[in-house]
Amino acid sequence: MSAPGFAVVAAWPEDEMISFSGTSASAPFVSGAVAAVMSENPGLTASSAYDLLIDYSNEAGAPGADIIYGSGTLNLGRVMERNVSGITDAAVASYYYESSGDAQDRAQVVVENRGTTALHNLTVEIGSGNNEQTYNISFVPPGEIAVVETSVGLPSLSQELGVKVSTEVRVNENLNQSDRNPQDNILNTVISDELAP
Repeated sequence: MSAPGFAVVAAWPEDEMISFSGTSASAPFVSGAVAAVMSENPGLTASSAYDLLIDYSNEAGAPGADIIYGSGTLNLGRVMERNVSGITDAAVASYYYESSGDAQDRAQVVVENRGTTALHNLTVEIGSGNNEQTYNISFVPPGEIAVVETSVGLPSLSQELGVKVSTEVRVNENLNQSDRNPQDNILNTVISDELAP
């Protein structure tokens, strides 16, 4: 799992603040989240609390667990609300591209259901410059991901060092409740041949 670890602001003596980075900055977020889950669930072990944080982490990078983000990024709120029914939250988790040198290279757009109810008939729009494609995702169960493979943005890589790609997921409100967290419905990315997720 990954947690905030760059330029984290912390208290310093004499009412000062300091910014620091590294695992020493990120570990307290995870430890604090484990403690919070345990306090809300008496009798839960630290190991079980950590497992919940893994299960409800936000997808990031390549689809599924990967060597950069592990199981994803820490999201304590999802753990705390896991038993609240009816939460609708579609998110564009990542636009992942790793060049294989193949003329048929494809990028993967990862859409995640961060809510507690199934999502039906999502629209995904991916655009780069004048190139835009629309895709449909018919169904995503709670806590699961859907992966859209696309070539949007990739043809420009041979001419440019970095290509801007914008991805948006839209919830069909005829079939779903309103998305309660629309700020995670859009992801703007710059890709290059050396793109790390």
